[in-house]
Amino acid sequence: MGQLDYAEELPENFGDCRLVLVRGQYYLCVPSSGPTTHQPDNQGRVVALDPGVRTFLTFFSEQKVGKIGESDFSRIQRLCHHLDDLISRFSCVSAPQRRRMKKAADRIRVRIRNLVDELHPHCRQISGRQL
Repeated sequence: MGQLDYAEELPENFGDCRLVLVRGQYYLCVPSSGPTTHQPDNQGRVVALDPGVRTFLTFFSEQKVGKIGESDFSRIQRLCHHLDDLISRFSCVSAPQRRRMKKAADRIRVRIRNLVDELHPHCRQISGRQL
């Protein structure tokens, strides 16, 4: 076959695996088990998070104010508009072209999902950081 690149390392001993095709991308689902330890959080200062329309999140602390994902939403909105335009043209084309358009729509959906997933960890990083 060929070289495989993994997003995460495989566990030492794993059982049944499943290869899943989702919107043209393959995922290997590997069950794993291991001890989970819950560490109690260190209680610190409070930060208020304000979800907005133009800015993904604005945070307010005692000393600072900041914005997370200030211009990222406009890119997601542009891709969503392009996806809506593409979907609206499905009924006016032939079957082979419709198939290509559906594949293009799937690629745009994956790109939107990746942008949203990239934006969300920024929020988690802020919650653990002292401001």
